[in-house]
Amino acid sequence: MFWNCRGYPWNKGLGLNDVAQGMDIIFLAETWEHEAKRIPKIDGYLIKSIWPHSKGNIGRVGITCIYYERLDNDIRLCKYDDYKRYL
Repeated sequence: MFWNCRGYPWNKGLGLNDVAQGMDIIFLAETWEHEAKRIPKIDGYLIKSIWPHSKGNIGRVGITCIYYERLDNDIRLCKYDDYKRYL
């Protein structure tokens, strides 16, 4: 599943546990994640995130890949971009 979540308020309303049910892989765009506001953990899933750490981008942009732990040997994620735009 791909979801442009636009900084979805993870602590209100529908949670990622509800969204993840039955999904092998979830890609989130525009997570607006930062050190103080991280994507919550989901039992049985691994979470890989990237976001810019510059002051001007705190709480903006960000992408995340969430996938079943059992797929860890089959999935390779690479961070290629110095600007933290790609995963």
